[in-house]
Parts: sequence; structure tokens; C-alpha cells
Amino acid sequence: FDVQQELDSLLSNPGVLLGDEYKSPEDLGSLYGRVDLVWACYPFSSETVGNWRLAKTNRFYESMAYGIPIIVQSGTMDAIYVKKFGLGLVLDMADIECSILKLLSIKDSDVSLWKLNIENLEDSIFLYSNEHEKLFEALMSNDNE
Repeated sequence: FDVQQELDSLLSNPGVLLGDEYKSPEDLGSLYGRVDLVWACYPFSSETVGNWRLAKTNRFYESMAYGIPIIVQSGTMDAIYVKKFGLGLVLDMADIECSILKLLSIKDSDVSLWKLNIENLEDSIFLYSNEHEKLFEALMSNDNE
């Protein structure tokens, strides 16, 4: 298994759109209207603390609002919701080979199911709520340890 070759092949697929800078919220409708899946795996970190472990990312909120399944990093708050509600794919970026194989195995039926799950998702999961209070509590409990 040649990781670099598989990754290059995946990224050269005409169905893969690598985005550039965009303005939020002005460009969101156009951006999300052109994709079937959203990549939200930020650069892998083995750190055990960080905002990404405590709060959902902007891409999570945006992709759910636009009904687009999401690919996320395991060990994140996004991953908890993606697994729980079947909203996309969770990758362990510490295992690149396995992650690539999972990406290559995505079927249209997977994407359709994820979209259906998003359609049936309660708005409170992806609309602004009291998450800031939960994040503050989590940060305060980490300071006290």
C-alpha cells in the first residue's frame, strides 16, 4: 500500500474540490451548494487538550445547516455527534493508511444515508444554543485540575 500514491490519486479525482479562502456568510451557500462531503479534519494533533475536543467546529455547524455530510477527526467533539447521529465519516488521522482506505470506500448509499440523517436531525444540534456555557464549564474544570 503506497500511502502517497493513494493520497495523490484521491486528491486528483475530478470529484474532489479543494477550496480556497471564502467569506462567511456571503460565500457559504455557493460553497456548500457545490459539494457532497465536507472535510473537517484539521491537522492531526496527539494533544489531549484543545478547543477541538470541547466544542464543535464552524464547519460542523455550516455543513449541518446546509445538509452536507461531514468527515471529521476522531477524538473531537464533532466526532461524537457524527458517530451518535450518523452524519458522516470519522477518521483516525493517526492511522493515515486506514483513513485513506475509509475515504476510498465511501459509497453513494453512505452519502444518501448521512444526508437523510442530517435532514432528520434536531435543529438544536447545529443551531446556536448554550454550547458556550458548556465550553466555559469544561475550561474551568480543566483549570482546577
